[in-house]
Amino acid sequence: MIKRVIMLCILPCASVNATVHYASPGDNLQAKLAALAEGDTLYFNEGTYNWNNAMRFGPGYTVVPASAAGTITLKAAPDAVSRPHIRCTTSGENIVDMNDTRYYQFEDLEFSGGSAGFKMYNSSYVTIRNCYVHDTGGPAINLKLNTHHITVEGCEIARPGGTGECFYVGSSSDEANHQVHHCLIDGNLIHGTLGTSQGDGVELKYMTYANVVRNNVIYDVGYPGIFVYGHSTRTSEAELNIIEGNVIFDTSTHGMQIYGQAVARNNIIFNTGGRGIEVRRDNRPVGQVRLVNNTLWNCNGNASDASVVLANLSDASGVVIENNCVYAGTAYALALNPFNTPPHVSTRFYANLWRSNGHGKPVFINKSGTSEYSAAEFRQWLTDNGYAAADPNSSDADPLFVNAAAWNFYPGESSPLRDMGTANYSPSTDFDGVLRDANPDCGAYEWTSSGGPLWNIGTTFKGTAVGPEDPPPGGGKGGCGGASGAPGGADSGAFFWIFTASLLYLVRLIFRASGKSGQRRTSAHGCASGSDT
Repeated sequence: MIKRVIMLCILPCASVNATVHYASPGDNLQAKLAALAEGDTLYFNEGTYNWNNAMRFGPGYTVVPASAAGTITLKAAPDAVSRPHIRCTTSGENIVDMNDTRYYQFEDLEFSGGSAGFKMYNSSYVTIRNCYVHDTGGPAINLKLNTHHITVEGCEIARPGGTGECFYVGSSSDEANHQVHHCLIDGNLIHGTLGTSQGDGVELKYMTYANVVRNNVIYDVGYPGIFVYGHSTRTSEAELNIIEGNVIFDTSTHGMQIYGQAVARNNIIFNTGGRGIEVRRDNRPVGQVRLVNNTLWNCNGNASDASVVLANLSDASGVVIENNCVYAGTAYALALNPFNTPPHVSTRFYANLWRSNGHGKPVFINKSGTSEYSAAEFRQWLTDNGYAAADPNSSDADPLFVNAAAWNFYPGESSPLRDMGTANYSPSTDFDGVLRDANPDCGAYEWTSSGGPLWNIGTTFKGTAVGPEDPPPGGGKGGCGGASGAPGGADSGAFFWIFTASLLYLVRLIFRASGKSGQRRTSAHGCASGSDT
């Protein structure tokens, strides 16, 4: 750890050819962007920047760095107490427009107004970190047309207008040039879309693949908290979209909706207006979908519906339902295809807990004759109908959460969830980043004798005590810290200011290392779960 931190401090200081620039409210922002060269940093002094055009990046507007070594950074000045606020005053302009560009990063800034917040076409290797994007006229983050390797982490994304997506990733088209891939949406606070015409938290459209959506807190959204359409041809293990470690609650419709090519694991979903998770056939057969070690509670208030619904999957392939804990209120816990025929017999069920307060038998299968099934009867039905895996070790017992009414879904000491799961597809860590043992628990948490959870679910960033509205630069995930006396000049003392910024970054990393982030573990799939403070 020490070696890594020292290198992070030394490497920026060695870039003596890089130039530090400063912007202040009232400056021509496009002129400031045009003046940047590879490796430069543009510091924004504190204040509100009322700008009536998009900040445009790409050929003809800004330099396009050739490699990561030339990454250009836009961030709050070291002495900023609150985030500099870039406000687009023209409704028809996006705040940030990026076309055919790469290797930029934005840190500790606030963006509002305009149309979309960030809109990217054919762009790559862009990072948006610890920013606040809110009250836009359209989607807050919009990634389209062969865009890849975009990272959005530690940001608050709130109250987008129009159709209201906080993240709109991809396109409604199946055309090859609409692919968006290898993007990371990590540790964000996503909320406030209930008043929009749609309002997804994160929407991964058609032709998206190998994206990771993890450790986000998503609440008060209209359309599903996370909606994954999938990809018709990118179906290898490395190309699946990964949805993990998120918490989703207080949605007006479904918590999560999946059309294909996704792994959803270690998520907690509760208090949804619609289904907790729906896996459904859209315009092509569902393929390569795994729901593993998720916890659902009180999803869907419709007594004739269900918390988890598998719909129109008669021609599906590669569907796995394993180690999920589903505790329904008035609804059924599970419904198998309420419209036509049950899922394809290749669908695999392993060690799930299905529980419903509203129905003595928690599983509903739309067929002639018996429709309601206990866990034991459901196992027998799967066996009788030739399913590849007939939910061995499943249960309909009370999961005995510590305090579900207080949003604490950790298994109690006597919980049947303990060691109930199977290790076929179970991730190596749980929702909090705690290592799972050889006999994994069912649901999002792995019980340990030291107790849990490590983070109390709420309207805050996962694993931190930061509140929901505009946390200051030093208070969120990786804030800009504080320093004295940042001058307004363009390039005087570049070496000194780069050294100072690097030193501040070193202090911040040491502070982070002393917090709960020490509990973080990396899974066997290369995706970390748990707190990232």
